[in-house]
Amino acid sequence: MKKFALLLVLTFSLSIVSQAQNNKDKKEKGKHEKKEQLKEKKKEKEQKGKAYGKDKELEGKDFGQKRAEETRMKREEHRKKLDESVTEGRMKAEEAKEKIKAAKEKAEKEKQEGKISDEEYQAKKEKIEKAEKQTEELERKLEEAKKQEEKVREMEEKMKEKEMEMKEKSKELEEIEK
Repeated sequence: MKKFALLLVLTFSLSIVSQAQNNKDKKEKGKHEKKEQLKEKKKEKEQKGKAYGKDKELEGKDFGQKRAEETRMKREEHRKKLDESVTEGRMKAEEAKEKIKAAKEKAEKEKQEGKISDEEYQAKKEKIEKAEKQTEELERKLEEAKKQEEKVREMEEKMKEKEMEMKEKSKELEEIEK
C-alpha cells in the first residue's frame, strides 16, 4: 500500500512538473511570437511611405529627372480629370436648368387649366425652387473650381519660368567651370 501511495505521489508530481514545463514552453513560445510580430510590424512601417530613394535604378541627376517627369505626368492626369469633372458638372447644370424651366412651365400650365390645386402648385413650386438652389450651388462650385484651376495654371507657368531660369544658370555655371 505504501508503494502504491508512493507511486501515486510520484505520478502526480511528474504530471505537475510536466504541466509546469509545458506552461513555461508556451510562455517562451508566446514571447517569441510577440517578438516576431513586432519585427514584422517594424518592417511594415519601414516599407510604408513613398520611399522614392530606396532601391532606385538611377542615380543622381537621372533619378531626379525621372521623378520630375513622373510628377509632371501625375499632375497632367489630375488636370485632365479636373477638366472632365468640370465639363461634366457644367453639362449637368445646363440639363438641370432646362428641366427646371420645363417643370415651371408645366406647373403654370396645369394651374391655369385647373388640373392641379393651389396646394399641389405650391408643393411643385417649392420642389422647383429647391432644385434651382441646388443648381446654383453646383454652378458656384464650378466657378470655384475654375478659379482654382486658373491659379494652378498660373503657378505652373511661374514654375516653368523658374525652371528655365535655373537651367540657364546651370548652363552658365557649367561653362564657367570648364
